[in-house]
Amino acid sequence: MAAHDFRCRMGAPLILLLALGIPSLVVGCGGQDTSKPAPVDTATAKKAQQYMANYREQMIEANKAKAKAKASGKTSP
Repeated sequence: MAAHDFRCRMGAPLILLLALGIPSLVVGCGGQDTSKPAPVDTATAKKAQQYMANYREQMIEANKAKAKAKASGKTSP
């Protein structure tokens, strides 16, 4: 009847917590300040900014074209 005793079943979650918690602390998943973003090279940032400059407008035009094609497809038999 010891297997049904609450005190005996308490060990499995404790062992699981220790098995997952200790390695994460050793690897470095805690204790450091991660509120600052990673540094980015200015050339890379400028390249990304140029690439993304017209992205919103391109997506709006693409969605308008899809909606127009879908609407014209539904009206014709």
